[in-house]
Amino acid sequence: GRHFEDLHHTEKIYRKALILSLQKSSFCTHFCWRLERTVEHSMLGLGVSIEICAHVFAGIISRGR
Repeated sequence: GRHFEDLHHTEKIYRKALILSLQKSSFCTHFCWRLERTVEHSMLGLGVSIEICAHVFAGIISRGR
């Protein structure tokens, strides 16, 4: 459906930005790779996965400052 397509598009943008931003951290690269595998297997987990990754991303940014 339309809603899922929008959500999937948003998730792809988030994930791409996260992976590009966090590549220097092996933990985060691994985390995002695992997230990608999880998302592929769970449509319902899509929104939750974005939130989790965004929280981790925000935590790392704040710790880096």
